Amino acid sequence: MLKLGSRLEASPAYQRAVAAQRAKESAKAAPGSTGAKLLPMPSVMGRVINLPIKATSAEVDDAAERWRLYTWLLNAEYNSDKPSGAAIVEFNARKHGLKVDDLKGDRRIRTIVEAKYDAIEDLHRKRPDLSLPEIGRLLNKDHTTVLHALRKRGLKYKPRPQSFDPDKARRLYQSGLTNNEVAIAMDFAVETVRRATSPIARRGGQ
Repeated sequence: MLKLGSRLEASPAYQRAVAAQRAKESAKAAPGSTGAKLLPMPSVMGRVINLPIKATSAEVDDAAERWRLYTWLLNAEYNSDKPSGAAIVEFNARKHGLKVDDLKGDRRIRTIVEAKYDAIEDLHRKRPDLSLPEIGRLLNKDHTTVLHALRKRGLKYKPRPQSFDPDKARRLYQSGLTNNEVAIAMDFAVETVRRATSPIARRGGQ
């Protein structure tokens, strides 16, 4: 999540976010403009903010303001030239009225599945520099799940021009890393790494 400070509204970062957001909203309102995607400002704050049952009106107002500022920042980050993967995932979760943990979980409810597919498609379109394993790690999913989601949306994944180096994988494995750690370090699927390191594993790591 994006982090908020107690004096966020006075910060330069917030002012830039507000300016960017207003520019996006103006572009959206302009005739013939596709505009930016924006999350709506929550109208019923009690539904989206966890507060004690006996919270004072001042606490409610403060929480509502912080949530409003957070929504501004998330919208601005999502519509930037190169949004973070975390912001894209959270934007899609919020768009469907869900939490990020819902998208990272294993429940197969239709709403959650559609939100996951939206997030994967968004990550693919807005961050073409991310590989399938990188997209998968943002959602706690395997790269094959990401590929399946893209195919369901009629999209084709174009892998980066990068070849797998099995010797490097074996060296990393022999240095003490697990297959999962090697896969993350090399940005390849675990199955690809495991095929390269399996002879070493059968020999007991020698």
